[in-house]
Amino acid sequence: MRRGLWTTRVTLQSVAHHRRMTSTITDAPFHQPLHDLIDSHAPLPSKADLDGRVRQLIPCAVQSQLWLLMFDGDDVQMPVMMPIGELLLEGDAALVDLLLALRREFGPESFVFMLERVGPRSLGDDDRAGLARLLTAGDGCGLLVRAAYLCHDDGVSGYDSGDLDELSRRRHQAVSASSFDM
Repeated sequence: MRRGLWTTRVTLQSVAHHRRMTSTITDAPFHQPLHDLIDSHAPLPSKADLDGRVRQLIPCAVQSQLWLLMFDGDDVQMPVMMPIGELLLEGDAALVDLLLALRREFGPESFVFMLERVGPRSLGDDDRAGLARLLTAGDGCGLLVRAAYLCHDDGVSGYDSGDLDELSRRRHQAVSASSFDM
């Protein structure tokens, strides 16, 4: 019998699995828990629902990026996760203009920001100021910002409008303390 590339038949199932091999065909059960799968049509009406979705999308930071999620009137995430880069540095008017343009074009009812940055969980002054700006971006122009998240090395921390006083108070205390120490 002639042996060669074209006459030898080997199936992936018959090859012994080696610990360094990766294969695309396996009899092993699917190991990802069902609760970790994203149901893109599920409404996310509560803070806990939003927390879970953000943790699914960005479990921890790997780069510096500002992300925007849009939600329809039923609190269902629209199929866009938009990186908006350095927009936070360009000022409040640029951010509001973007949100208004997105509302005209796609019709979202609400927005959620995710500020991804490499570093510890603790908030610096820039983090506090940035989160407060994101949370108040829609004030006065009819836009609803439901939450702003900080994605960091240790995971995700979420903030909503109820956290604004604490964010500004801690920022003010940090400024006062640093002024006092000088």
